[in-house]
Amino acid sequence: MFKQAIPLPNLLAEQRRGNHTLESVRFAATGSAILYRDGQPLSCELVDISLFGARIRLEESNVAADEALQIHIPDLLIQEATIRWKEDGDAGLSFRHSLGYNQLERWLEIQHDRAVMRRQQVR
Repeated sequence: MFKQAIPLPNLLAEQRRGNHTLESVRFAATGSAILYRDGQPLSCELVDISLFGARIRLEESNVAADEALQIHIPDLLIQEATIRWKEDGDAGLSFRHSLGYNQLERWLEIQHDRAVMRRQQVR
């Protein structure tokens, strides 16, 4: 847990410079995504995302570790990915090509703006 809020551009800049001790910073995410296995769509829910991959929750659990597939996350291009682990309906994906810093930052901004709009509509 962070002691204070860190602006996203600062966090991504630190990671860009290599100033991190663990793997890529992961950002909580919600929403649906689609896995494509041999061209066949499988529904899933996005749990978190990073420059290098994502955690998903699967409705169907018949995918296997080390399986190559594609994932379409709305507002991002379709990414080629590999299942790295699978546990209790969740799976970790590793993107074949990492997202760009600007691409991830823009995607996160879009998600934030949508969340704000949803909250305003509820009021």
